[in-house]
Amino acid sequence: MSKKVIVEKEGGVTVITINRPEKHNCIDGETAQLLYEAWSKFRDDRDARVAILTGNGPSFSSGADLKALDTLRLKIHMIPSLLLMEKDI
Repeated sequence: MSKKVIVEKEGGVTVITINRPEKHNCIDGETAQLLYEAWSKFRDDRDARVAILTGNGPSFSSGADLKALDTLRLKIHMIPSLLLMEKDI
């Protein structure tokens, strides 16, 4: 199974890629958790200056994975800390 989120860093640039092209990069609970972890690492990395969020394949993201909504319900707590980020996204 491939990684649902890929993080690459070159210099001060961090590229975070949602990697579920077969599902048009829709977000399930696991993907949300991995994105949260990637953003948290970016936020805490003093050398990281800019983050680019992208999607693998023809779609950036089709939104929530409707077949896995139950896995997303507990992820709401992540939103406030991401909104307070003081770096360019």
